[in-house]
Amino acid sequence: MQIEISFVYPQQELPRFSILNEQLLILSVLRTGSGKRITPTLLTGPYAYGRLVENQFGLHGDQVTHGNQLAFNAADLSAPFQTQNNVMWQYLEPEFNRQLGEMNSQQQFTNEVKKTLFKAIPSGQFTTQDVAQTLGVSQRTLQRNLSAENTTFKQQVQTVQKLLAINYLHDATLTTTDIAYLVGYVEPSSFSRAFKKMDRNNVANLP
Repeated sequence: MQIEISFVYPQQELPRFSILNEQLLILSVLRTGSGKRITPTLLTGPYAYGRLVENQFGLHGDQVTHGNQLAFNAADLSAPFQTQNNVMWQYLEPEFNRQLGEMNSQQQFTNEVKKTLFKAIPSGQFTTQDVAQTLGVSQRTLQRNLSAENTTFKQQVQTVQKLLAINYLHDATLTTTDIAYLVGYVEPSSFSRAFKKMDRNNVANLP
């Protein structure tokens, strides 16, 4: 399995910190989830990492290249996560696949914004500045590119909030206050007004 990290637009150069941070994050998730000290089979990048290569990745010597690559043995990636929940995954997988299908449409930039919002909204960090910074573009460019695909940032936020709310409403352990917070509303009353047509018995009628 080979992984390459890039911005939405290939012409944008990734800084050393961004590449290293993402490569370390991927490795950390694999090691933490599997409970094994998984070692990559290959690590390359346009910057020298020095001792980090051996200390963190378990490899010997830098391989400085024009692009970047992080590779793993397929057998290591087949190790089950210690906290895996197959029942929950069976429930969520169809919706995730549907979302991925939509994201493969012609609206490339809009789909990248959506993917970013799916992660950003539950964290509460989803202003235009937050999202633009994550995508590596200016706020002006963010708005302009969305406009070129006949949409706005506000419309995309509302769309993702609704999709998140639908998923959360199926979880009986979450209160309305919990859901309101997870979809970016400080006050539950504001969430209720915005989603007054969204109830647990009639979510299929959502636009």
